[in-house]
Amino acid sequence: MASKERMRKINSEIDSGLEKANLLDKLAAQDSAIANAIEADRDRDAQKAEQRRQLLLARRRNRNKQAVEEERVKQKLDIIQEE
Repeated sequence: MASKERMRKINSEIDSGLEKANLLDKLAAQDSAIANAIEADRDRDAQKAEQRRQLLLARRRNRNKQAVEEERVKQKLDIIQEE
């Protein structure tokens, strides 16, 4: 009887150990998936930030070009009015 009890205890410990190992494997897989998702989010955020910087630079260049063009038009009008 005592041997059957020991056998059950050993089987229970083995099952418990396997269960823990299985849970640890699942946890490791989830941890890896979360880490990958975080990295992907960072990459996407960096890409969006770069696109925004490029858009802001393009807007600034366009404003500068427009200001230069307006100045040229004013100068041409002044020349025409002086004549």
